[in-house]
Amino acid sequence: MKTYRGFGIKILGTNVIVSIEMATDKPEIIDSSVVCDIVSDKEAVITKVTTLNGTAKVQVGDTVKPGDTLVQGIVEGKYTEPRYVHANAVITAKVWYTKDAERKLVQEYYETTENTYNNFAIKINNFKINFNKSLPKFKKYDTIETNKKIKLFSNFYIPVEFVKTTYTEKNLKYKEYTIEELSNELQEELKNELLDENNISEENLIDVIYDFEPTADGIRGKVTCVTEEEIGMKKQLVY
Repeated sequence: MKTYRGFGIKILGTNVIVSIEMATDKPEIIDSSVVCDIVSDKEAVITKVTTLNGTAKVQVGDTVKPGDTLVQGIVEGKYTEPRYVHANAVITAKVWYTKDAERKLVQEYYETTENTYNNFAIKINNFKINFNKSLPKFKKYDTIETNKKIKLFSNFYIPVEFVKTTYTEKNLKYKEYTIEELSNELQEELKNELLDENNISEENLIDVIYDFEPTADGIRGKVTCVTEEEIGMKKQLVY
């Protein structure tokens, strides 16, 4: 199950970006006395293998995919029977993360105006009485509702509250970009999303590759972040 630690909102040009931060699931910890392999948890190219216990099944330059065995929890002796062990190793690899998107040169956005319309009501328990039932004549609008509870004493509230609904008009606008402006904005946006979504540390980032091309009415872009990082997870060995 995925859990979330929080979210943030930022405005990038005419785009509103909502970032949701996912909490990192705690890895399954296998007791050191349990026999296990180390398997790959990512598609990657091996750059270094330091085996502390077990038998390495990959070497530098190998391409692996999720589930491939990196270090086997078996040690075979020349004159002895195979020993089953708790595999332990430090394995680093190059990993590629890719994200793409398209943007139009002419983009729509909504701009709020100073025109507002208020609607008032009284709410008794779950029953609501509107003082004016009409809606604003705005084509598009934002809605904000504020509630004020009624109290008789300093800390005693009765089940009655006044409700004020404010409608603020917003008008459709257009903004036209140049290819260069749109490309720069999309490059930064995709790179930041890749770093955030995959919890990529800047110290592990070794290259960023940009691939952009024009379309009939905008651009199509792809950003690839290349990292060098530790990979692998332990998998209990059944024998």
